[in-house]
Amino acid sequence: MMGHILGYLSMNYLTLIMLAGFVMILYANRKSEIKGVGLIGVIMGLVVALTGLEYMEQVTEAKGLDIRLEYIKTSAVYCIYPLISLLEIYLMVPMRRKLLLSIPYLVFVGAEIADLFGTKMTYSFNAQREFQRGALGALPIIISSAYVILLMLQTVIYFRSGDISKALIIVFSALSILLTSLLELFDIVTDILEEMIVFEIILYYLYLAAIQSSEIQKQLHRKELDLEKSKLTMLMTQIKPHFINNCLMAIEEYCYEEPERAAEMIHHFSLYLRNNLAAAEGAPVSFMKEIDAVKEYLALEYAGKTKRFRVDFELGLTDFTLPALSVEPLVENAVKHGIDRYSPESRVKISSYRNGEDACIEIRDNGRGFDLNSETLGESGIGLRNTELRLAMMCGGRVGIERKDGWTVIRITIPMDRRSENGNDNS
Repeated sequence: MMGHILGYLSMNYLTLIMLAGFVMILYANRKSEIKGVGLIGVIMGLVVALTGLEYMEQVTEAKGLDIRLEYIKTSAVYCIYPLISLLEIYLMVPMRRKLLLSIPYLVFVGAEIADLFGTKMTYSFNAQREFQRGALGALPIIISSAYVILLMLQTVIYFRSGDISKALIIVFSALSILLTSLLELFDIVTDILEEMIVFEIILYYLYLAAIQSSEIQKQLHRKELDLEKSKLTMLMTQIKPHFINNCLMAIEEYCYEEPERAAEMIHHFSLYLRNNLAAAEGAPVSFMKEIDAVKEYLALEYAGKTKRFRVDFELGLTDFTLPALSVEPLVENAVKHGIDRYSPESRVKISSYRNGEDACIEIRDNGRGFDLNSETLGESGIGLRNTELRLAMMCGGRVGIERKDGWTVIRITIPMDRRSENGNDNS
């Protein structure tokens, strides 16, 4: 028994090693839902059957066993090779009416069954147990080659659709099997067709695994984009009511005692809303449009007669975009939480400039500074934290804050490659 096992292993060593390696790959990817794995398993099982049948032939000849065993072995081998080619078509191409393709194969199987009863149509054995091809002896190779050629012709679909990689994989597999079959038919090479079948199936499986991995990466990327979009939508829905509420409360103070000033504030408020329509969809806006929103907010603040603070603009760089409502909330923080709005000594400076590969915006105030607490940072996404998140998600921007020479400095940094390409550098 051990001798037979060693003989079988010796005869089919390369094929079995390749199959064992492939089984390990399948096990490693057992959680992956790769289409066609079932058919691949059937094909590999047929290859194992071929190796067993080839070894059975040697044992039958060596021990002079019943000649009918050789007939059974030969008919089985002749039936398996075309079946493998047919299953490869089922595996690799989306053909309609695939069952119709099995009709020639089933007719051939009938002929092989008939040979078991001595018809000698495709093969026979003489008294010396020598193999002899019949009149239809080339039929197994012809049917297998026909299926392989049909498989190769189907690659036209993939070439036309632009799926060049799959087309090339199928063409290579089909040509390699076709060439090997012809070489074995003319006895130029022997006993390598099983290895070629295993090789091409492993190659195609690795292709399927690569395609699946690529699709998974695309799906993850789409989900990440959808998640970022939903986060931006959430942030914008949180920040807009905050500003609208503040403006309406400021207008309310003047409605009864100073209706004309209230009307003026409503006018500025309408301009403010118009300048921030892009914020409704989270779309980036030009820097100057954001500055217009800042000025409308300041007009609302200055409407109060007792307000004495001063705001200066030093805009050296203007040709870039940024998320809507990025600068305005920071200016509001500086005005409401940094300076004394009722002191003529209170100053806020807004500047923009280029710093190497970055566009920078600074909002400075000479107040005593404000605490980085929940009110200014915004636990609900209002204020600095909200602005920081939207800048990072939409344009790779950063927000920093420091106390320097008696000034509180909030600095927005945006990579230059995110700037609008339509403007000119004004620095």
